[in-house]
Amino acid sequence: MGPDFTGVPTNMLTVNGTLRLSVYNPATFFGIRVSSTPVNLIYSDVVAATGQLKKYFQSRKSHRTVLVNVEGLRVPLYGAGSAINETKTGYQVPPELKFDL
Repeated sequence: MGPDFTGVPTNMLTVNGTLRLSVYNPATFFGIRVSSTPVNLIYSDVVAATGQLKKYFQSRKSHRTVLVNVEGLRVPLYGAGSAINETKTGYQVPPELKFDL
């Protein structure tokens, strides 16, 4: 619990995580350039964390695992935090992940 940037008291969420993606290019003749829109971790219509996949070239018939760091610092939830469940090891948050590759 804490105030947002205008002083309104609300629940705050801080997220620091890593998303691991496995990318496969099955093409026999062509490599691909891989990029994406910003990766948004969404909780109850609030963007809780964001990150960006670094652009790269992937050669033909190859597999690659890429990492995307997603971060959100003291994101105000404005009542959206009521469904967060406390457990013995922390909190359970049902997020949604959105991006285009």
